Amino acid sequence: MEAIEIRLVVVKELLKSGRLEEAFAEINLLLQRFPESGRLQALHGQVLFRYFGHFEQAEEAFRKAMRADGDDPALYPEYAALLLQGGKYTEVVAVLNRAMEVPLVPKEKIFALFGQLYERQQNWEEAIEYYSKAALFTLDNEEMEKFLIDRQRVARKKTL
Repeated sequence: MEAIEIRLVVVKELLKSGRLEEAFAEINLLLQRFPESGRLQALHGQVLFRYFGHFEQAEEAFRKAMRADGDDPALYPEYAALLLQGGKYTEVVAVLNRAMEVPLVPKEKIFALFGQLYERQQNWEEAIEYYSKAALFTLDNEEMEKFLIDRQRVARKKTL
């Protein structure tokens, strides 16, 4: 395993244990040494988005990650979630469509994000369809129940 891969594992462990400042400091050090690493840029974007709420900086990190390594399956769900939260629906569709072409991207997560997109746009039928696809694709019972609950919520909204 390369040095950067080992350090990324350490960073992820720091994040899991709640040591956010240490993890972020390590990411910044690694970015100085490996600025072209797509996986590192994606993790940087994820931390900026999920832990700090720095949406513009996170979006730029995700863009760099896509330019550096557009085949990183971990990149797409996080990047799409960021764009979705920012209301950038056209960009969300482009990222999700690209994700469907990348091997190992968890398709159930992409279908669920399509569901969220259509739910936000009040396109109830499309949202229901995509939440159903997400439930069909997952192999995790808890995740399947969540997608089915999402589908039921949209069906209820449709009647309002």
